[in-house]
Amino acid sequence: MLQRRGWRWAAGLAVSALVGCASTPAPLQTLLPSLLPGDTDPKQGFETVTSLEASKLLPDALRHGPYHTVHDTVESDGYMWIYTISSEFGEFRAYGDDLLRIRVGEIAALATLREMSSGSEFTEALAATAKSPFIAAWKLVTNPVRTITGIPRGAANALRRATDLSRGERSQFEDGALASLFGFERDKRRLAHQLGVDPYSSNPALQQELNRIAWVTTMGSLPTRLLPFGGDEAPPPMSAGLGTERVGDMILDYPPEDMRRINRIELSVMGVSDEVRREFIGHPWYSPLRQSQLVAHLAAMDLTRGRQVFVEAALQAASEEDGILYERSAELLRAYHENRGAIVRLLKLGPVVAGLTVDQGLVVPLPLDHAVWTQPIQRVANLLYNARLADGEISDREILITGTLSDLARKRIESRRIRVTERALVKLRPADTTTEVDIR
Repeated sequence: MLQRRGWRWAAGLAVSALVGCASTPAPLQTLLPSLLPGDTDPKQGFETVTSLEASKLLPDALRHGPYHTVHDTVESDGYMWIYTISSEFGEFRAYGDDLLRIRVGEIAALATLREMSSGSEFTEALAATAKSPFIAAWKLVTNPVRTITGIPRGAANALRRATDLSRGERSQFEDGALASLFGFERDKRRLAHQLGVDPYSSNPALQQELNRIAWVTTMGSLPTRLLPFGGDEAPPPMSAGLGTERVGDMILDYPPEDMRRINRIELSVMGVSDEVRREFIGHPWYSPLRQSQLVAHLAAMDLTRGRQVFVEAALQAASEEDGILYERSAELLRAYHENRGAIVRLLKLGPVVAGLTVDQGLVVPLPLDHAVWTQPIQRVANLLYNARLADGEISDREILITGTLSDLARKRIESRRIRVTERALVKLRPADTTTEVDIR
């Protein structure tokens, strides 16, 4: 088991090699180490980190829309772009291109939800929720905010415990309450799926509106025609981070408890130990969606040995941003495995986890937006260059990066006889299967 002590572990597999920089936490509490002054010293051959204009990074539609504007100054920590988004629903910070796309999609969803709740029919349906015996029994009518934004934790837990009782042991109220609770959860998942957003998003503004509309739909009989896309149409093509079609369908069809159960079985089939499975399934920084995506990527690498090594590394996540980085790392390895060459084993090289290909090549995923030549990146390159196998020679070394490298970083890495594939997900995956949109 990897230990969470001593040097900081970096997110995204190979980036965990960056822990050689004993540093303060990076922006937004990711495990990527903050850069110290010496790490970017030009006198030592390193690059300084600078901001960039959003107009030079993003297409117009992503930079500015009817409900949002990305601030023109985009910061960098040497690995990821850090965006600030202004909207009618508040200001958001997004660590990286992936989270930017997710937040912009969520802002569009919030606008749709606001439009849904602006008419008289919604007001009437909202009033009808107060008449529900379920709400009355839980005294929700005395707390209208809670009535329209969610179910008290104690009530939900009590209702879920009732599912463990046989039919004869449940009261009539418990049966009705269970139906109400599960109806709410189902309607919320369906609503999120129609909007193309994650029902388990960390965005509090989105959660409040999803809960409010779903609750009124369940308890107040909101007309289906008021739902987005007529209630039955597919979500828009640019969904905000829903990932693969399989996982999107799971989100729609299964409550989180069932998704975790499926993930537990998948991990068991991979040979992941009980202890590691338990810790990963209960990890606080992986939503059911993110966790299922990561497991699906590993499961797709059907004959690859050592997948527990990846799951152990993923336990290091200390934030939602870390969870995204690890999930992207798994997707990079899967994309290589399915479209370039089979990865037969995942292995640790010091603190680094890499893929060993069938022809003895080493593949290291870096889920970074734009990396410049700094001391931590140099450590990654040196680690890969100096890697040795106990059972043969390494035939090839390659870094897969979701974004780009600076010219100097690419030159320094390639001088160590390491190949670099930039925008790797776009290049490795067929156009109709990639979950990444090339935003530049």
